Amino acid sequence: MDTKQIKECFNDLDITYTLVSKEETEVIIKNWLKHYAYNVKKETGDWIFNKFKWHGFSSEIQASLIGTDAVNEYSKQYLTDYYIFGENEDWCFHCESKTLPDLAFYGHDIYIAHHNMKWTMVYTHEHPHFGPYFATPVS
Repeated sequence: MDTKQIKECFNDLDITYTLVSKEETEVIIKNWLKHYAYNVKKETGDWIFNKFKWHGFSSEIQASLIGTDAVNEYSKQYLTDYYIFGENEDWCFHCESKTLPDLAFYGHDIYIAHHNMKWTMVYTHEHPHFGPYFATPVS
């Protein structure tokens, strides 16, 4: 998914967004990995398992809620600003909206994370067979 496609998605969902710099994107994603791939790193020696960040959840190395349970917990989160980024780390947006977005049917790996990494919601290109995944940081 390129930036043009994601911006169209944001416009469709009434999401206010700002593109984050490449440098800040790297910091945000490293922070996400520290919060949501800690067990993957500990168990495999790498931050990413089997080429995709979300495979840490699908392989159950990293704890998460899956499917309907994930969606239900995600919908309960306090609405505040959040980041959205893609699997390939080539874009990241700082976002605000009146409701948390449902990105299940866009057919891409999309990561949504609370601005302070209190939670994350991950939609996969494998939907509905894998995901979505909701997680809170490892304590």
